Amino acid sequence: MKFGVLILYFNAQRTILRCIENCAPFVDLIYVSYSPVPWTKYNSKARSYYKNTSDLEIVINSVHRDKIRIIQGAWDNEEEQRNAVVNQARLDGMNYLIIQDPDEFYLPEEYSKNIEGIIKNPHAPFYYNLWINFWKNIHTVIVERTDMFGLKNSIFSMSANFAINLSDFLDTKFVDRRTCNYDFKSGVALSGICYHLSYVYSDDELKGKIMTWGHSHQVSENWFFYKWLAWDQARTKYINPTIGPIWLRAIPFKGTLPVELMDFPVLSQAKVKLTMFQKLNEFRLDLRQLLKYYVYKFKGKVAFALKIGQFKGAPDK
Repeated sequence: MKFGVLILYFNAQRTILRCIENCAPFVDLIYVSYSPVPWTKYNSKARSYYKNTSDLEIVINSVHRDKIRIIQGAWDNEEEQRNAVVNQARLDGMNYLIIQDPDEFYLPEEYSKNIEGIIKNPHAPFYYNLWINFWKNIHTVIVERTDMFGLKNSIFSMSANFAINLSDFLDTKFVDRRTCNYDFKSGVALSGICYHLSYVYSDDELKGKIMTWGHSHQVSENWFFYKWLAWDQARTKYINPTIGPIWLRAIPFKGTLPVELMDFPVLSQAKVKLTMFQKLNEFRLDLRQLLKYYVYKFKGKVAFALKIGQFKGAPDK
């Protein structure tokens, strides 16, 4: 079996070499996909204000250069960029393509668990795992609600996708950002945990991220000010930028980190203190987001019930 790994390299100069070091022992080829400009699908004005600040030379000079394939282009959306690598990986004879963005890391034993899981279950179209999402720094993690009302919660959540099968499923491709064209039920769960530095950025970097990533058009009103700049561990809740209440809060992380993150720098982040009026406004925004969340979850449950024909009033088949 041959394993490739896909890394999108956009404004990720701080983490790219760490990421390459993290995955190199486990894969045959490392595909670094580079575009000098952001996508246009999610924010049509992104290219007017932002460009890729990442330096390709540091990738070219990596000690793992013999394993690295650089794929360059300018793509309108995330799935197009990822599929360009899918096509090249197939030509190169890769059987599986791992998706590891430059802010994702694994302990060696966790990476091994996922590779072994694929080897034991080689005929699934795709594979997924759990990850821990970090917030602000490598010492703080996000708590996600695991039921509708937040009575249960966990620092673990399901990743978008760990790997896709290129050889058994010749039509496998990405159709919605990181999601491939196979139903979730056909995927196989793996046990290796990903350490995802999803929100470990300086203020300027984070602002650039939410203006250029695949969810730019979904970021909630005033999220950057109230949830990022004014974040307070004891007070701030509902911190997800698109569906606030799905992330209840952020708490200290006491686990073991991958070695590539041990010397991770402290980033430049301002601390805004809210006035009483602003706290009231934040409360109002939280209520609005909570209502939006329940409508979103209720519609999802109704749609699922209709799909399986168990909802009262579902049409006869």
